[in-house]
Order: sequence, then structure tokens, then C-alpha cells
Amino acid sequence: MTGWRNTNCGWVGKLLRVNLDTMSISAEPIDPYIEFIGGRGISDWIVMEECERGSDPFAPGSIVAIGAGPLVGTLAPGASRTNVTAKNIATGGIATASVGGHFGAEMKFAGFDQLVIKGKAPHPVYLAIHNGEAVLRDARPLWGKTTWEAEDAIRRELGDERFRIASIGPAGENRCSQAAIIVDRGRAAGWGAGAILGSKNLKAIAVRGTQPIRLADPQGFWKLTQSLLARVERSKASGILRRNGTHGSYGVGGPDGKVPQGVRNQQDEYWPADKGQNLKEIVYREKWEIGRTACTACPTSCTHMYYLPGGKYGPLTVEGMHTNTVRALGSNLDVTDAEAVLKGQALINQLGLNVDSLGAVLAWAFEAYDKGLITRADTNGLELTWGNADAMLELMRRIAHREDIGDLLAHGVAEAARKLGRGSEAFAIHAKGQGLNEQTVRSHKGWALGIFTSTRGGGHLNGAALVERLGMSPERAKAVFGNEAVARPESYEGKGAVTAWFECFKSVVDSVGLCSYVTYWIDLELIGLPQIAELMEKVAGVETDPEELARIGRRIQNVEKAFNTLHAGHAREHDVPPQRFFETEISAGPYAGARLDRKHYEGMLDDYYAAHGWDFATSWQTAHCLDDLQLPSVKEKLAAAGRLIAG
Repeated sequence: MTGWRNTNCGWVGKLLRVNLDTMSISAEPIDPYIEFIGGRGISDWIVMEECERGSDPFAPGSIVAIGAGPLVGTLAPGASRTNVTAKNIATGGIATASVGGHFGAEMKFAGFDQLVIKGKAPHPVYLAIHNGEAVLRDARPLWGKTTWEAEDAIRRELGDERFRIASIGPAGENRCSQAAIIVDRGRAAGWGAGAILGSKNLKAIAVRGTQPIRLADPQGFWKLTQSLLARVERSKASGILRRNGTHGSYGVGGPDGKVPQGVRNQQDEYWPADKGQNLKEIVYREKWEIGRTACTACPTSCTHMYYLPGGKYGPLTVEGMHTNTVRALGSNLDVTDAEAVLKGQALINQLGLNVDSLGAVLAWAFEAYDKGLITRADTNGLELTWGNADAMLELMRRIAHREDIGDLLAHGVAEAARKLGRGSEAFAIHAKGQGLNEQTVRSHKGWALGIFTSTRGGGHLNGAALVERLGMSPERAKAVFGNEAVARPESYEGKGAVTAWFECFKSVVDSVGLCSYVTYWIDLELIGLPQIAELMEKVAGVETDPEELARIGRRIQNVEKAFNTLHAGHAREHDVPPQRFFETEISAGPYAGARLDRKHYEGMLDDYYAAHGWDFATSWQTAHCLDDLQLPSVKEKLAAAGRLIAG
């Protein structure tokens, strides 16, 4: 379609296939997939083409595709991300996850752009890759260990501390819906990916390499990189992130105290200052911060490293504490114990859990207990009262090990509510079955739309960009998006088209391997499609332009949409928020009274489908849309399933 070709610059040029049924490994050229760039694009296409409709995510034949884009392993700012795509346990549709750290760069140094894993090993194993050579090693001694313990043991066994490792913990081994793959001890690829590796008896992947990444134009690349770094340095949003991390930038009210938070299972989005003050980033910084860490080629270093010397949970050294953690374990459970939340961050990483889907099911369980639908008899004596930090930590452990009530909660919030029944489905906060841990849903209308239309079943890291928080003037908003209303949080106008645009933009960002925090996603003065086109020319020798990249982003988005339609039957009703966000208002603060209006939300959804060229009534794709994007095999699959709209 694009006429792109593998130049062996940027791309290593190889894909590694691992068949755990036969314990065999083979390499092949990446060339047939280059039209989808890399990372998320290639991973999505492989899963789309090779995953049988109706298959169980835990079946041996299920596919897990792991990829790093052509910019990863270079010094392009923020080029650190690794994508994981598989069938989504919670939704039945697509699951895509982007994880930072250093794994992706090391995988490319080791000789591969992409890993494709299928089958089930006869016993626990881990995959070790070193300079083009790959071998499956016995992981039976590692089974049952935490991710931190597994990392240490693998490095000792391989005799090299420089191996980068992606591993699962007890949550993945026990096939918990919330299981994540943990990279570098503190970075997570969530959305159930850890459980699928657990079902395959794959404990970890270890990568180490010394092979260089070739650049098409080294001098031009260096000059461009310096220019992009200057953009990051000038950016106000980047400065805030550099100083405060995501915790201080967006969590517990943000730096100005005005950012709404999810409170008590999303019953509200206002948390009083006297509660939130204990969990402020400045509290953690002054008490326990010992440094900052960064992913490969990161100019921001947004991650904090903390050391808790003693007390109830020390000694403890932990990396992390992003805004999602403070929300999931703090405001949404009404927990104000800062040390307990720090301990919770460590447990999430050690047990191999995804904080968002975990936070959703924890909050649901606490509300069910509050309403008397779950009792102490059900919890084996555990009191799930709002603010009970000890119960929160113990419940996390029980979920990962599927002990007593943890077995129910390990199914995820939607399925747990279905199993419990008794009206608990009404306060199970999820999108398409995927548990949600969000904020500003009632107050920022475009943010909400991006979350609930996300192909992976929710989450704000697809189409829900920070446009509404950028403080743009009406003139600037109109110049960039053609509509001055898009910068106003309370407005529904223009948000459908902006959400669709950012979805396609983010598909490109994830495919080349950039971090969102150096892109338009947080600041329109940072890296956009014009700069990505320049990077692709200097790194890979590919002549492209913003329009072509946007088209590729649309193709990737349509592949994911089609997967959801085929495998999960998703339609318009699956793009709508839970009723709670329509019925209840924010109780106080700068956005007091805000809630979603159903009529206006549905109108915003119409605009979103129009921007994509999809059918309003069903949300399904049209033949014209797929013809325009030259996706004939996708069109054929949808037509055969009776889920293609003519015209």
C-alpha cells in the first residue's frame, strides 16, 4: 500500500517466531509487514491475520505479538516503547499495551524487531535472546516467584546483569484478568497480557545484545534530535512533568489542586484537600525520594525512585507512583495512608498486576461491601471498608493468588459483577468489559469520549489527548483543529473529530516507538506527524509525509476496530459510558455539577463515527472506508461475518 521497504536502517529486519507447542524457534524477515511501520502496527496486523475467530485467549493457538518500532534503540527523544498485542481477556476484542523501560531497545540490539509467540510449553520456560541467538530455558524453579525475584534469578543464571527482562508474577501464572507483563521491575504492559503468557507457561523473556542500529543519515539525525530536544526543553507541559512526574502533574488534584479525581469507585470526582494532601507528590519527594529514573532516550525522567527505610512496610525501594496508582489505591478507595500506597505500588509490580483493571475491581468490591452485597463471611474476615489500607493490600495479594474472594475478583470487574449479581453490575465501572481507573470523565467531554471508544476497552492513552487541558486560546484551537470549542472541557462540539484524529496519531506514535509524553498528546509544541516524518527519513531512509503517516494510523485503527467487531461483536452500545457518569454529578470543586449528558454524548459519538467513516447506527465499518484504506482482507472477513456496511 505505502510502497515502504525495509532499508535495514532503523529496522533490524528480523521477526522471531516462538512455537511453545513444539518448543521451536525460527527467524524470518520483517519485510512483509513494513507497511504497518513496526511496534503496535505490525503486532496488530499479525494478531488480526493469525488469530482464529472464536478462539479463547488462553488457548494454545492464541497469538502474542511483541514489537519495537524503527525509532527504538536510537537517540530519538522518547524512543523507548515496546508494544504487546493479543486477544483481550476482558473484552474478547483487541488488547494493545505500550511499555517503556529498556526492553525494546535491547531486543533490537539483540537482533529482532518483533517477537511472535504461540502455543503452550509442556512446563514453565523462559526465552533468552542474545545477539541473534534464542533459546528456551527451564523456568520451573522460577514459577511462583515474584517478578523481582525472577529478574534477579535469570540474570544470575545467564551471568550478565545487563539482560533486560520482561516477566510475569503470580497474577500471570494464575491467569488473573488484571495480570501484566512487568519490564525492568517497574514498567507494565497491562490489559491481561501477563495472564496469556502465564497460560502459555512462559515466565519471562530476557534480551541482551550489542548489535548497532544503523541510521540512514547520522548527521541529519543528530541535528534533528538536537532540535527536538530543544522543543522538549521549551515545553511548559514537559517542564511540569519533569519536575513532578505524572503523580504531581495529574494526580491528587494536580499542581493547582483543580484536576478531578476518581473517588470511591467513581461515585464522585472531588476528593477534599484534607484527604488528598497526604498523598501529594511533594510529600513523597520530601520524605522518600532518592532519585529519578528514565526510559531509553528519555529527556524527561518522569519516574521517581523512592526508599522507605522502616516503619510498617520498610525497608522498601520502589520505582513508580504514577497518577494512576495514587488514584486506584488512594482516592478511589478513600485511602489516605501514603506509605500503604507506596507499598501497594511495589506489590503491583512484584505480583505482576495492571493498576487500572486492579483498581476497578478493588473499588467495586469495596462498594459491594459497603452496600452489604459482600460480607465478612465472603471475605474470610477481611473488612473492605472505605479507607482500609490493610484490607486493600491483602486483597491485592489474594487476587494474584486467587485465594477465597480473590478468585472471584481475578475475573475482572465486569465478570465478577456478573457472577455476584444482586444489582452489583450497576456500579461495575468498565468499558467493553475492561475495568477502568479514570478521572475527569464527567468534566472533560472529549477525554471521556476517547476513553470509551478506545479499541482496547477503555483507557485514556489512545484518543483521549490532553487538548482540553492545554489552555489554548480560541484562535489557537481554531487554527489547529478548525473549531475553537475543542479546547473547552465542558463543550461537546468538535470532540468527535479530535478524538478520531488522536487515535490515528497515537497509532503512529506507538508504531514508531515514541513515548506519548514527548508528542502532541501532551503539548502541541512537541513532536507531531511532521517531526515523525523527518525522523523516519533520517533514521530509516523512508521518505514520507504527515498525510501518509496519518493514513497508516487510520489503517491501524481500522484493523483494531475490525478485530473487535469480528471477535467480540462490539457495536455502538459498547462505546457508551456506564450509567453512573450520566446520573451523578461532581459534588464540589471547580467542576462542581459536571456530568455527562446522554443526548450530547450520543451526538459526539455520531461526529466521531463520521470522522472515521463508520456507520452511525452500528459503529461498524463501511466497504467504502476499507476500500479507501486498501484493507481488502479486513473487508472480506467482515463481509463473511455479516458485519460490513455496504456503501
